[in-house]
Amino acid sequence: MPNNITILGVLIDSEKTSISEIQEIFTSYGCCVRTRLGLNQTDGKTATNKRLILLELEGDKEERLNLENALQESKGVEVKKMEFNL
Repeated sequence: MPNNITILGVLIDSEKTSISEIQEIFTSYGCCVRTRLGLNQTDGKTATNKRLILLELEGDKEERLNLENALQESKGVEVKKMEFNL
């Protein structure tokens, strides 16, 4: 059982970054992604160029940090983190 729960909120601006590049990062660190949830962003009427993905992470702490860093280094990506100690 993990000692904590880590949630990453990943906001992707698809006009500034390649979605396939971000998917490659997710695939590279797939072993530490327990849950992935994509939320559609709209302005109330139409879709926007923003994509919000929530990740619940597990496993090796170093790998989780590597995933977070890889996402933060990507142009057009904003990452926010929540950590809960159990």
